[in-house]
Amino acid sequence: MRYAGLSDVPAWYVARAQTFAEANALVPVVSLQLPYSLVNRAIELEHVDMGRSLGLGITAWSPLAGGFLTGKYRASDQGLAGEGRLAGDDPSGGSWADRDWRLLAALESVAGELGVSMAQVAVNWVATQPGVASAIVGASGAEQLDANMAALGFELPAGLRAKLDEASAVPPPSVYRMFTPAYQSWLINPGLKVADKPAGYAPAVRNWVPGSAA
Repeated sequence: MRYAGLSDVPAWYVARAQTFAEANALVPVVSLQLPYSLVNRAIELEHVDMGRSLGLGITAWSPLAGGFLTGKYRASDQGLAGEGRLAGDDPSGGSWADRDWRLLAALESVAGELGVSMAQVAVNWVATQPGVASAIVGASGAEQLDANMAALGFELPAGLRAKLDEASAVPPPSVYRMFTPAYQSWLINPGLKVADKPAGYAPAVRNWVPGSAA
């Protein structure tokens, strides 16, 4: 049996496709490929919870934010200074704010405490986030590939993860703020919990062969 995956699409599009598959007993969508890093956590607004609820594993691409999180870039009057494709006249659409440089400093501090590279910490953080099934990393040689693979060879302590979470956090827009634990416990449903599908729930899938009766 073959399964479908989607890449770089809005959450509503995925939810509609998965709902259609469930309603018609079709093979479900199982994978969702999206950009995700300490710099770009936008998919946490909808995609992550949607994937966990509807049974889709997220494949994160650009976990190093195009190389920004390797630490090889520094701020300058022209924007980025360093050897790499993000520097120069064409920064590939990147816009680096004070928040990004504070995040880079926190990442460097965590890497120093663990005795690993900044890139390894950044990849580890992404690969071990809720809902993430895998992360796509690029390598220009065997040595860099080995270094990327070593990113999964250590555990990111809770205290250091919290430090990265805080440094990379962006306040959610108002409509999403209503779904944060603090808002829910304060105003919407204090002390109450709403259950989702039962554990292990999976709708039946109908096997259909072209030319056969439906």
